[in-house]
Amino acid sequence: MSEQIEVGCLVKVHKDTNFPCDMILVKSELPHGVCFVETKNLDGETNLKQKMINEDLLAQLEKKDGGVAAKDDSATCRALTGASFEGDGPNEFIYQFQGNLTLDQSEQKYAVSNGGILLKGCTLRDTEWVVGVAVYTGHDTKIMKNSSSAVVKRSKNAKALNMYILICMLVQFLCSLFGAIISVAQSEGAMKEHWYLVAESGDQTSTFVKLLRELAIWFITLMNFVPISLLVTLEMINFVQAQ
Repeated sequence: MSEQIEVGCLVKVHKDTNFPCDMILVKSELPHGVCFVETKNLDGETNLKQKMINEDLLAQLEKKDGGVAAKDDSATCRALTGASFEGDGPNEFIYQFQGNLTLDQSEQKYAVSNGGILLKGCTLRDTEWVVGVAVYTGHDTKIMKNSSSAVVKRSKNAKALNMYILICMLVQFLCSLFGAIISVAQSEGAMKEHWYLVAESGDQTSTFVKLLRELAIWFITLMNFVPISLLVTLEMINFVQAQ
């Protein structure tokens, strides 16, 4: 199972099977370390692509595991014991890969390029089996790095309508604020001029609270300033025309 694979694990994949992770090709059933993969799930292309092990790396591994034709996978495990890899970090570029594989803690480094990497989502074709070393797993694989949420698409009319509604709401707020200020100012002026009409236990609300109250009243009064019914009408028209 792919969820059990960790970086550095040896993975054997058989013909017509999807690769469970991004891995470096280290052994193939075909001679010269060649295999063929189908990348339809990754880039939509149906033609088979050839992958090949680095020639120097292949020669060294053949010396260690008894040859590419050896059926015993434990020999490959022993050949790769103590190996280390350094290269690109997880990224979304499916056509770019650079790294170096070192065997037995030696100084000799074997270059690994995009031609020797098997990506998750691709399918092994025309090759009975291959063995690879997992380098990216789970959400670090290139196919997962290219998986993004769907972009919300809107028509030009919808974008223009949303902008006009925001402008209308801004104008409505400014008109409401202007009306609230005038109302509070007139109310305060009338109370000072005709003080004798105000009862001793009259309204003691602060000017700021009065302003907020008047702002809400004016905003509700001018609610029809924004044509909400227009949105419903347009949706109904689009629905009818789509039938």
